[in-house]
Amino acid sequence: MELAALVDLYALERLPSSKSLQNKHSIIRIFQRDTGISHTDRITKAVLLSWRDQILERASRTTWNTYLREMRALFNFAVAAGTLHSNPFLEVQSLRAGRKQKKTVKWDLLQQSLELLERPDEPLKPGWFWVIVLKTFCYTGIRRRQLVEMRWSHLDLRGAILHLKVEGSKTRREWDVPLVPHLVTSLEELHKRTLRIYGPHRDISNLQVFNASLFNPRYHGPEINEDQVTGFFRRLSDLLSREHGEKILITPHRLRHTMATRLASAGDIKSLQTMLGHTDVRMTMEYIEPDLKMMRSMLNVLPQL
Repeated sequence: MELAALVDLYALERLPSSKSLQNKHSIIRIFQRDTGISHTDRITKAVLLSWRDQILERASRTTWNTYLREMRALFNFAVAAGTLHSNPFLEVQSLRAGRKQKKTVKWDLLQQSLELLERPDEPLKPGWFWVIVLKTFCYTGIRRRQLVEMRWSHLDLRGAILHLKVEGSKTRREWDVPLVPHLVTSLEELHKRTLRIYGPHRDISNLQVFNASLFNPRYHGPEINEDQVTGFFRRLSDLLSREHGEKILITPHRLRHTMATRLASAGDIKSLQTMLGHTDVRMTMEYIEPDLKMMRSMLNVLPQL
């Protein structure tokens, strides 16, 4: 069976998210480019070990593990559907990748970002809009796709709750996230400004919350998309880098890591797991960083030699 046809069959039967499907297509293209193989019958353990070595020459072990996980899932589907007799990707192992600290953003840098956006000359228009976007990422820990998929009906501003829907979920799940009071105030302001454009009697419940195209014509299309959100953060990072004279990178995912790392220190891992939408608590535990002061205090109980 052709690999491209296998992905099409997977999409037809499993109805994966557009992001998941895009990832599989991308990995299939990489596999075909590296190996010259486009048919499932030609894939052997030797081919996969050779492919693994190619990947490791230019990328990390984590990248290999990601490719392997996606391909295993695709071929497991094929075996379950009766299209293939076995899954060759089960014959090779994932690699121990080691644990790196999560990339976060210093809180004072976030404050500088807000001040930059609120400047009268508005280097990134509309500044007030992107301030609310930045605060939403910082205080909810949502992913970029969840922000784009957010509708006004998903927000209970009176109850201070954000209902995260399956459309934006990486794990195809739904859950609720509490909203801090000052974020509610900001979202109420965005709601008022949106109604000024549509009219006070327009039902906007199914419309996108963060639609920058309403406030700046440079954003084309009826709704803002993930790439446009990424573009804003790239421009913000470039501005901060020029002001600081060093490379600075702020992304929605780093803001998610920043919030999660800070909240992990509070010790309520179960609540944090729910808020982040993790299905496995081990993913949440990765945000717990060692506290040097606490470790130093612990060492003090040892007697002096």
